[in-house]
This record gives sequence, structure tokens and C-alpha cells, in this order.
Amino acid sequence: MKILHVDTGRELGGGQKQVLHLARGLVERGTATKLVLPPGSELARRAGERGIPVEPLRMRGEWDILAAMRIARLFLHGGFDLLHLHTARAHTLGFVAAGFASIPAILVSRRELSRPKPLLIQRLKYGSQRIRYLAISEAVRSDLIRVGARPEQITLVRSGIDLEARPRGNGEALRRVLGIDPGATLIGSAGRLEENKGFSDLIRAFSLLRRDPVPLKLVIAGEGSRKAALADEARSLGLQNEVVLPGFLEDMPGFLDSLAVYVQPSHREPLGTALLEAMAAGIPVIATESGGIPEYLESGKDGLLVPPRDPGELSRAIERLVAGPEEAERMARNARERVEREYSKERMIAETIAAYRRTVNGERGAS
Repeated sequence: MKILHVDTGRELGGGQKQVLHLARGLVERGTATKLVLPPGSELARRAGERGIPVEPLRMRGEWDILAAMRIARLFLHGGFDLLHLHTARAHTLGFVAAGFASIPAILVSRRELSRPKPLLIQRLKYGSQRIRYLAISEAVRSDLIRVGARPEQITLVRSGIDLEARPRGNGEALRRVLGIDPGATLIGSAGRLEENKGFSDLIRAFSLLRRDPVPLKLVIAGEGSRKAALADEARSLGLQNEVVLPGFLEDMPGFLDSLAVYVQPSHREPLGTALLEAMAAGIPVIATESGGIPEYLESGKDGLLVPPRDPGELSRAIERLVAGPEEAERMARNARERVEREYSKERMIAETIAAYRRTVNGERGAS
């Protein structure tokens, strides 16, 4: 098989990490693979470093006709068997590209929960008979059906993480880089700094925590449109010296190693690969009952779940894990074992290849 992938993301989010894991796995297994990516994107850089073929393409929005035509030409002239689309914008571009060329097999990886759009657009995108979907969680599968996809079009393939990228012992080095006292207890989170990620709730929850007898610090890693607003909120609460917003951190294992508790305060979370990485690293976790998270995190067993948008409950959960290290360690151990069983990148790659074969052969989706 020859697979042409399209991803429109310029930064390295959780979805782009999945594309990189998948592309590397396909190349290692001898499956011809090419990535169509925005020039200068972080994914393009990392894929190029690993010898994965990349086709730079400027994609100016999801209805970029010229970009869609270029994708159609690449597919036809390259002799590809399947077009794999990895973002919502790529989905639309691929749908338009199919109008210019006879693309026999199209697969869309759905990694987000939909926002309201005009009904006609939804019917056009999700009513196509030729498109099949990979949903990363049952929550995403249900959302796809809600917006018009048929159940037989959808295959559940949960995201996978690199279980080998978990070196421990470098958290102190990261503390030094960030200028954090070695004796401080660190609460942390990571992700795109956008409204739906709930980081404002986390800052408010942090403001409610008791500071004695151990000093506390909150580190929120990532970039996004709300970074300045979050810094302002921390300052308004008198937390400018206790809340650290370091931006994107390359050393995610070191970041996790520095934490006492990892928190995912999302309002809408399709799955949450950063949370999975924390669980795999053996860090006690707290998350909201949002989207796909309750599918793999059982409250009281693998970590703690709290309602979204509830800083008070979030604060109490953090205090519970900080004050109860034995309970926190038990949950962290259970969480690590669960991720190792169910969320490896090897499992994700194998299930995706099986979905490729079914899609190319015109078979129906399977769970």
C-alpha cells in the first residue's frame, strides 16, 4: 500500500505526535508513506529528521481550492492507494480534493469533538459514502454519529504513546532551568493554552490550596492564545511567583518527572494524550469527567475525576493526592499498568494498518 497523509497543524500538538508515531511505524514496516504538511511546521521538521518523505504545501484554510487541487494531483501522480486526513481542515481539503480526482479510499482520523457548524456543511462533509473514520475514543465516535457519519463508517482506534520515551531522574535539571526551588511541590499540566483546556479553572483551584507546610508551585506547559490572559489571572490572584508558564517544553519526560501531581482540567477532551503520558510516567493524575477521559481513568483506582469547570472540587482533589502519597502512588501504579496494556503506539499503528486494509478493500468499519 501507498498512503498519502495530510495534516494542517503548524505546531506539535497531540495529534501531530500521533501522525509522527504512525508515519515512523509505517516506514519501519515497509509501507510507502508521504506527509503533506505546512512548510516550516514542527511536524515537517521532525519528520524530515527521521527520513520520512514530506511534501510542503501551503494550506490557507479548509476551503483552499488550490491546495485541494494540489493534493488531488499528488494522489493521482504518486500512485497512492489511500488518502489519510489528520485534522478537521485536512478533512475538508480532502473532501474537496475528491471532487477533482477519483480518490477511491479516504480515511479521516477524528481527534476532536465537533463545534456547531452550518447543517449543510456537516451533511456535505459527513454524508460522503467514500469517507471512513478513525475515532480516538467512544466519545468521538458518538460525536461523529451525531454530526452525520454512519456507524459502519467508523472504526475505533485509540491514540497510542511511546512507552519507551519515559526516562526518569531529570526532573531536577528542569527545575533548575525554570528557577524552581528544589523543595517545592510541583503541580503541573500541559497542552494548548486555549479556553476549552480549562487552565483558568486550574489556576483558581491552585489559589485555594493550603501552602503549609510545603511550598507549592503550579507549572502549565504549552503555548496558545490564552497565555497572556492566564499570566494576568495568576497576577490578579497574587500568584505571579507561584504559577509558571514556561511555554512549550521539549523535555516532556523531565517535566513529568518533576511533578507530584499532574492535572488535566479540560472542558472538552476527546482523549487527552498528555494525560496518558503522565499516567505512563507513573505520575498521580487528576482529570475532569470530560469527553473520552472517563473511558480509561476510573476515579479512585487510576486517579481522580472531578466535574469540569469546578475549581473547588479540583482543589480538594489536589490536596487529597498531595496529602496522601500512599494513595497517590497506588493510583499511579494502576494507571501506568493500564496505559501499558491499552495505549501503546505499537497497538495504534497495527490497528490503523488493519483499518487501511479494510478501507482499501471497501469493507465496513469495525470497533
